[in-house]
Amino acid sequence: MIKFIATDMDGTLLNSNNEIHADFYPMFQSLKEKDIIFAAASGRQYYNLRKQFEGYNQDLIYISENGSMVFDKSGLKKFHVPEERQSKFYALQQAWVRPAEKYIQKERYEKECVQSQAQ
Repeated sequence: MIKFIATDMDGTLLNSNNEIHADFYPMFQSLKEKDIIFAAASGRQYYNLRKQFEGYNQDLIYISENGSMVFDKSGLKKFHVPEERQSKFYALQQAWVRPAEKYIQKERYEKECVQSQAQ
């Protein structure tokens, strides 16, 4: 059972005009009715994220500043990487994300090759 969904903002949830698609809000309401927690994740600052979701802030978790700050639904800071450690945190984050992205791309490529050979 799904309990938590997090999504990146730029290039994922937001369109090229920096807007959330209107279809998001009915889907968000459906998640809420099913007690599925939704988090908006971004390299953006917390207050910038809150502005994007005006009217829904009491229902969201924000993962801001590349994961170095996490705020719960009430706006209370739950996690913070001190500024002097953020560059190390970001480097560690990239050490995990980059290999995962390469693995996913390799899997997609291999799947496409198998599919094209079958045709």
